[in-house]
Amino acid sequence: MARVTRRCGSGIVALKVLAVLALSCALSVCHAYDCLKCEACQLYQEQLFDIHCRTGVVTELDESEGNVCENEHFWHLSEHAHSDELKEACEKVHEEGTRGAWNIFNGTEVDCDSHASHQLLVEAKRNACFYALGVCPDLALPQKLDRARTDCELCDAVISKIAGFLSRYELDHISDYRIEGLLIRKLEDEYFCSADFDKDFFDDPDLGSTEDIQQYCSAYVKKHSEKIIASFLKHKSKVMEVLTELCPAPCDLNEAKEEL
Repeated sequence: MARVTRRCGSGIVALKVLAVLALSCALSVCHAYDCLKCEACQLYQEQLFDIHCRTGVVTELDESEGNVCENEHFWHLSEHAHSDELKEACEKVHEEGTRGAWNIFNGTEVDCDSHASHQLLVEAKRNACFYALGVCPDLALPQKLDRARTDCELCDAVISKIAGFLSRYELDHISDYRIEGLLIRKLEDEYFCSADFDKDFFDDPDLGSTEDIQQYCSAYVKKHSEKIIASFLKHKSKVMEVLTELCPAPCDLNEAKEEL
C-alpha cells in the first residue's frame, strides 16, 4: 500500500537509491516490524475514512469508535501480514491515537466517491503515518506537489501499483504460470488504471486530479504489458530490479512516450 516517487535528471542518483529502498520496504515481502506498522497505519486511516464518509462528515471519534482493528476480516486488507500480525500492528497504531489525524478536518463533508474526499485520506495518511508516528519513510508516502509529476514519477506510480497487487502473494513460492495469470488478469482489467490513484497520490496542481497517472498508466500498460510481465517473472519480489528495468535511470522516458 505504500507508494514512492522519484525525480528525473542528472545528479539525483542518491534520491533514486532512497526511493528504491522505500519501495522495497513497502512492496516486497516485509519482515521488519516498522514495515508492517507502516502498512497497518495506512489501512487504519482508510478504515477511518470509510467511517467518516458513511456518516457524511468528519467528526472526532472516541477510542471505541476508532478501533477499526476489531472489524471482521480487517486482515484481508493486508498485502503482507497474516491476521494476528496485522491486528497486533493495528492495535499499536490505534493506541497511539492516530485517529486524531482526522481532527483537523472536523466538520468537513465527505463522500465515499468524492475525489476531494479521497485527497483528505491521502493527507491523513501522511500526517499520521509519517509526521505523527514516523512508521513510514518519507519517500514511501506521497507528498503534495507544486509541479507536474516527472516521467519517472509516473512510471514508478504505475509499477508500484502493480507491485502492491503482487505483494499479496509469495512470488518466490508460486509458479511462473500463476504469476503470469495474475498479471494478465490485472493488466487487462479495464478499471486498473483508473482505480483509486486519487486515494494514494496527491493531485497534479495544474490538473487538479491524478489524471496524469491514469493516462500514463493506460498508455504504458497498453504498450508494455509483455515487458511488465517478463520483468516480474524474472525478478519476482525483487522490487529494485523491477524498477530499474521498467523505469530506467535517468528516467528519460521521452522515447518510450513517443512510442506509446
